[in-house]
Order: sequence, then structure tokens, then C-alpha cells
Amino acid sequence: MGIERLFALSGQVWRTTTAFGIARLAVLGLSFGTVVRNGASSGFSMGMPSQN
Repeated sequence: MGIERLFALSGQVWRTTTAFGIARLAVLGLSFGTVVRNGASSGFSMGMPSQN
């Protein structure tokens, strides 16, 4: 068993990706975006200049 088995070939990526995996990635991206946005909002409310 070599290290080659750890990585999928480019043609196999779409076959091995499941809908559940894609959904998890979407949820992770949305939650990360929310955290970043809320962090930026709290930073601006702590005295940083707003862009009005």
C-alpha cells in the first residue's frame, strides 16, 4: 500500500465526492462567512471607523 492510495486521481474526484460531502462543505462555508461577518461587525463597533 503506497502513498498513491491516499490521493484520488483527477478523474476519480467527481466519482468519489458525495452529495452529503458537498452539502457539508456548503454549510461550513456559510457558517465561516457568518463568523467572519460578525467578527468584522463587532470590530467596527469597538471604535474602528465605519464606511458610511
